[in-house]
Amino acid sequence: MMTCCLVVGFSLLACLSGAPPEPADTVTGATVDAASAATGQQGRLAANPRQLQPAEVSDYQGQSLSPRAALPDNSIAGPQYPDAVHYRLRISGLVDRPLALRYEEVLAFPVVNKVITLNCVEGWSADLLWTGVLLENLLQAAGWQETADTLIFVCLDGYETTMELAWALERDIILAWATNGLALEPWNGAPFQVAAEEKWGYKWAKWVTEIRVVREPDYRGYWERRGFSVDGTVGWGYSQPADDNQPAIRN
Repeated sequence: MMTCCLVVGFSLLACLSGAPPEPADTVTGATVDAASAATGQQGRLAANPRQLQPAEVSDYQGQSLSPRAALPDNSIAGPQYPDAVHYRLRISGLVDRPLALRYEEVLAFPVVNKVITLNCVEGWSADLLWTGVLLENLLQAAGWQETADTLIFVCLDGYETTMELAWALERDIILAWATNGLALEPWNGAPFQVAAEEKWGYKWAKWVTEIRVVREPDYRGYWERRGFSVDGTVGWGYSQPADDNQPAIRN
């Protein structure tokens, strides 16, 4: 694991309180009550506003953070509302043990905090504290197969994008469930968003429902099919969509 990661164990309730996570010396799992984890109205996976303090974490270990509300919604279909009862995070494809994890079961994995910069091809960037689980830990639980080389992230709104399996492992990529100390909500990707470190914003899939482990290095997701780079690494550039009338790019 990269030395810049701070691994901590704390429950979803600590996240919902808005208090910054406390560091820990060892990796521990977070124990979460299912009723507390799946909050919101009409069975939706959303943080209950009454449980959130007005202030979010504004800095972390001396680094200033961008307000999470400042990020524009560039999704393809607007906020999504997963059903708290029926939601499952599925890990499928080239794995020995396909998984269908409830929300609280994902939160029970060791918790990771990392300040990561989100860079959008529109020209803006934002530094946020991302809290979640390493993709590597989820993939280990499913037992990914040696022939696999690509992850496909499938989202509730129909969005898809990819990431190289090796990149996810080497960069300690996080599947996040909180930003700046507050749980994700429908407007910013609840229940889970990929914190695709060093990748352009269209690789930061929101409302993730499935992670497919495949051997398809050239697989093209939503924006990749419209001309954007499959690799999507910041600094390598990207291809503009052929149609200038395409909707705003995904972040």
